[in-house]
Amino acid sequence: MFRVGNEIWSMGLVNGSDDVLRRSDMSFTLGVTDCNTHCVYIRDDLSFEKFQEVLTHEITHVYAFVYDVDIPIEVEEIVCQFVALYGRDVITTADMLLNILYEKGLLYA
Repeated sequence: MFRVGNEIWSMGLVNGSDDVLRRSDMSFTLGVTDCNTHCVYIRDDLSFEKFQEVLTHEITHVYAFVYDVDIPIEVEEIVCQFVALYGRDVITTADMLLNILYEKGLLYA
């Protein structure tokens, strides 16, 4: 269980052929965020690196749902994948720059 905003969400690991991972075109995906059940479902057989990517992608969907980000699903998918691939790097760089500015006395906490 985890909380985003005022909502409680859960995460489940599922078999790759579980119907919860089936798209409307009948293909299977690696992860799904269900805003009705407040659950993120992820395939249980992914490598650690792929699991991290899919988890971050799906958690970005959670934040979009919770904070009512109203953009077309195609754009949301692009944003979620960008965060999944580059989000940690963006935060790491921002933290590094904030620390430098703080240490130089140019920024106050």
